[in-house]
Amino acid sequence: MLTIHQMAERTGVTIRALRYYDKIGLLPPGAVSPAGYRLYGPAELERLQQILFFRELEFPLAEIKAILASPAYDRTAALTAQRALLRAKRDRLDGLLRLVEAALKGETTMEMAFTAFDRAGYEEKCRAYAREVKARWGDTAAWKENQERQQSGEETAWEAAQAEAEELIAAFARSRPLPPEHPQVQALTGRWQAHITRHHYCCTRQTLAGLGELYRTDQRFQAYLDQWGTGTAAQMAAAIAVYCGAQEEDASPKK
Repeated sequence: MLTIHQMAERTGVTIRALRYYDKIGLLPPGAVSPAGYRLYGPAELERLQQILFFRELEFPLAEIKAILASPAYDRTAALTAQRALLRAKRDRLDGLLRLVEAALKGETTMEMAFTAFDRAGYEEKCRAYAREVKARWGDTAAWKENQERQQSGEETAWEAAQAEAEELIAAFARSRPLPPEHPQVQALTGRWQAHITRHHYCCTRQTLAGLGELYRTDQRFQAYLDQWGTGTAAQMAAAIAVYCGAQEEDASPKK
């Protein structure tokens, strides 16, 4: 059995997020020690794997809870569909890597670029999977309760937003071995911008660039972000610089 600190270290999910998952009944610990510490075993690790995959597809936490609570939930069917989606994501990243390699050799064409950056196929597969999930496992009391809770606003928005933010920061921390221009890191940066806009304020390119500068120079931001591992603040700052530079180039008039 793992303590909550060991669980966080092994999975990259923050302690705060794990506590929140327990609070809303999404991921209760497998046991509680006599001293009151949460303990997690193989079953909880497996459940967390499912939670993280649905989070990758941007399912709200309450919907994930309803899906996993469905008596009809089929782990094998879910894993099979998840494997197909991951392969589709890998194929898209492989296309981007081929584009970069061709660009380094001076062999790119407009058709290659448009094909590599096209997300439509992968996004449609994600939407199709979401529809399949809701059709298979959405007609349950847990699902209906979730919908009612969402409509009534019972879910604590701030706590959910905080858990999401910490998941993204943890993902940035795990991405430190990758260069900031890597497609995976750039996708994280886009999600970070969208998270800020969705939960706090309109995060324009200029606003995001300013935040990146703070992550690079302000010791308070560095101390907070580097709780997830030394260099996390620097990785986020560098990724934002690349991301905003690319957006600026895309928005500039073409002659």
